[in-house]
Amino acid sequence: IQRIFVSVKGRASKEQLVEWPKQNSFVRSILERFEGDLPYSADLVLNQSVDQTSDSLKISSDLSGVSLDLPSPLSKFASSTMPVNLEFEFGNKQLVTGNFGNQLNFVLEMDSTIKNGIAYFGDNHIDLSTLMGSNSAGVTVLGNINRVVAEDWIDLVTDLDNSGSQSAGFGENFALIDVVAEIFEVYEQELPLVNIRVQENSQDSLMVNLNSDSVQGAIIVPPDDAD
Repeated sequence: IQRIFVSVKGRASKEQLVEWPKQNSFVRSILERFEGDLPYSADLVLNQSVDQTSDSLKISSDLSGVSLDLPSPLSKFASSTMPVNLEFEFGNKQLVTGNFGNQLNFVLEMDSTIKNGIAYFGDNHIDLSTLMGSNSAGVTVLGNINRVVAEDWIDLVTDLDNSGSQSAGFGENFALIDVVAEIFEVYEQELPLVNIRVQENSQDSLMVNLNSDSVQGAIIVPPDDAD
């Protein structure tokens, strides 16, 4: 036997996905913002020959009946649909590629944590593997977003760390965020075409740089345990 192929369809609860033994903390935090049972179809390929490629798992869903408590453009109501495709490659390292509709594409190298990765908002025809290779651990987020509501994204980044530490949560999961917001909303003020760049500095604080015709400046967010 050269290859074993298994194809299944079904529904999975949030609890089942969160409690999967190999689930890493980053994905678990995202799944905690799901409500509803996830409909899916999955194809598992187990290669038995050492000369063939790694084992793989492909999962697709339209997320019907599932609500997502995520910042726009990734949020959705249970009554709507959003095509999601994931492909896992299992070898010396676990590689995950996929997309959330036309809004987000990503490629991640992970085990219990994310070692490296690219997430791109916007154009879904870019070969993200060509952008991989950063020496920085974590995900680099790039691209263009129609609307960024600052409070929603701060809430998500803070929530990604189990301890609630904003800077630690960022540094553990992200290397850099560098996106352009068509509209940047902060404290109910709307600013057009803002470049937003976020990264952790040597003091474990977050450095947030904003650049546009209407605003220029930097904000330093210290770690929660700072004096």
